[in-house]
Amino acid sequence: MKTLVLTLALLTALLGSAFAQNVLRTAALRTEPRSEPRTGRPAQSGGLLTVLRGTPSSQSEPARRRSSGNCDSRAGRWSGSVLQVNWPVLLGWPTEEVERVVRVRRAPAGEATARFGLKAGLSVASFRGSDVQEGFTSVLGANGGLTADFSLSDNFSFHPELLYSQKGAKVDQTYSDELLGLPVSLRLSGPVRLHYLDLPLLLRARTNGFFVEAGPQLGYLLAQKSTITTAVTITVPGTPPMTESETQTDTSLDGLRRLDVGYVLGVGYQLPQGLEVALRYNGGLTNLDNDPDRNARTKARNSAFQVQLGYAFGGGR
Repeated sequence: MKTLVLTLALLTALLGSAFAQNVLRTAALRTEPRSEPRTGRPAQSGGLLTVLRGTPSSQSEPARRRSSGNCDSRAGRWSGSVLQVNWPVLLGWPTEEVERVVRVRRAPAGEATARFGLKAGLSVASFRGSDVQEGFTSVLGANGGLTADFSLSDNFSFHPELLYSQKGAKVDQTYSDELLGLPVSLRLSGPVRLHYLDLPLLLRARTNGFFVEAGPQLGYLLAQKSTITTAVTITVPGTPPMTESETQTDTSLDGLRRLDVGYVLGVGYQLPQGLEVALRYNGGLTNLDNDPDRNARTKARNSAFQVQLGYAFGGGR
C-alpha cells in the first residue's frame, strides 16, 4: 500500500513539474508587466482559450503588439490580458498529428458545396410502347446544356441539369395491298425529330471517381420536325414496276403532348480535374399522343440512350 502511494505521489510530482515548467516558460515570454483589472476576473479581449491557434483579438493589431510585448510561441501567446494556450504543444502532443486529424475531420476552409458545369453528347432515341409497330428504328441526335452539383455528404450529391435534347425515331414501314387487281405497295420512310428542354433532378452517389445517378425528369416539347417520304409502287404484269414518291415536312405540334414526364438512370466516371464521361438511359412515362379521347391515344413513349462528356468548374469531388 505504501509503495502504491509513493508511486502515485512520484508520478503526480513529475507531471506537476513538467506542467509547471511549460507554464513558466510560456509566462517568461512576457517582456512587460500587465495589470489585471480589479474586478476579480481577467479582461476579455479575444474570447476563450483555444486549441492549436488562438482566436483573433478584438483589439487592433498595433494595440495587440503593445499589450503582448511582441510575445508569441508554439506553446501559447498573450492576447490582451488573456493567455491563449496551444494545449497540444503544452501537453507534449505531436502537433503535426493533431493538425492532420483536424484537417480530416473538418472541411477545408472555403470548400465549395456547389459546383457548376457544362456537358454535351449524343443520343440514340426511339419510341417504346404497346402501339409502336415494327418499322420504327433509332435516330441519332444531340444533347447538351448546364449542370449543377450540390454536395449532401462525402458520397452523395443533388445533381440537377438543364439540357437541350433531341429525341424521336426513324420510320421505315411498308404496306401491301391491291388496287384494281394490281399489286400496290406503300412505303413510308424518314426521321421524326422531337426537340425537348429537359430538367433531370438526380441523386448522385460516388466513390473513387465512379458514380451512379438516378431520378425523375421533366421535359418540355419545344418543336418537332417530321420529314416523311411516301413512295407508291404499282406493278403491272409484263412491265417494270412504276413508283411515285413525295416528301412532306410537318412541324405542327397538334396532337402531341408538350409535357413529358420520365426518369433517368446512369453511370459514369469523373476525374479530379472535373472532366467526366457518363452513359445514361432516358425513359418516358407519358404517352406522346395527346388525343382528347383517351381510348384513341397511341401508346408510344420516348426512349433514349445518351453518351455525355462533361466538365465541372472547380474540379471533381
